[in-house]
Amino acid sequence: MLEKLDISCNSIGDIGVKALANALVNNSCLRELRLSGNSISGAGVNSLTSALENNSSLRELDLSYNSIGDIGAIALSSVLRDPNSSFTILKIGWFGDIGISALTNALEHNCILKELSIDGQPVRNPAVTTAGWVDFSTVLRNPTSALKVLCVSNDSINDEVIQSFADALANNNKLRELNIFTVIAHNHITPDGYAAMTNILCDTSSILSTFYSNHTLEELCHKSFASPFPNDLSSLLQINRESSVSQAARLKIINSHFSGSEINMQPFMEMNLNVRPHAIAWMAKDMHMYELLRAMPSLLEQFEDDVIRSKKRTRII
Repeated sequence: MLEKLDISCNSIGDIGVKALANALVNNSCLRELRLSGNSISGAGVNSLTSALENNSSLRELDLSYNSIGDIGAIALSSVLRDPNSSFTILKIGWFGDIGISALTNALEHNCILKELSIDGQPVRNPAVTTAGWVDFSTVLRNPTSALKVLCVSNDSINDEVIQSFADALANNNKLRELNIFTVIAHNHITPDGYAAMTNILCDTSSILSTFYSNHTLEELCHKSFASPFPNDLSSLLQINRESSVSQAARLKIINSHFSGSEINMQPFMEMNLNVRPHAIAWMAKDMHMYELLRAMPSLLEQFEDDVIRSKKRTRII
């Protein structure tokens, strides 16, 4: 039976898609269907999803570079909302805020989809606005989300959108790639957008905040950036890419709080006696022993004071 079907860039319209859908009704083996770059509208998508709603084998559906409109996005949303949905890769194109709202509602509780690509260029009508993308960011707050790759293409993506994505990624441990595509002439992302994402990857306000930062995002790509990312953002992405989550957290803590000529050991001094040795051992895995030992005198003095106080309490008891 047919498992993969690629009919991209063949000027297929709604009538052709409806005929294709009818032919695929009894196909229970189709895993990949690619229809990118055709002339498929919402009516065609509606026919397709209706025919494939009982197909539990379909994993990848590519409808990118088609003006599917809000009707098409709503039709796809009904499939994604179905707990039996099998889509793991979905690529769609050109719709507006009504469509993005439907997708947002459908994906807030979806735990299957792993890769999502949305084209929403403003030259099309309707188009997703900044407000629509901000609302869509709630998808990344879904604690059961399986999304690992998110690609969005729209010139209405600006600092406000990037900030909302960054806030959503604060507690997201699944997304690994965030790709953003806009036209260079309409790039509305400024250094403030960079800063928001940098802070989520490494919140330096405290050691605990750094520990709970995002250590999962590995790729942040903006195809229209005329200049490279700031060094600190690139460095943090590299740490996430090349390290385990635990090691990434440790390296960021070391770089942010225990580097330079003066190392502040006060956080260790304030720890419970039972916790402190484990914390030091955890840090020592990636910290140069010389740097750690150089800062140890004050810590050892504190440790000695703690032991004396502990002995005094024992005598009293």
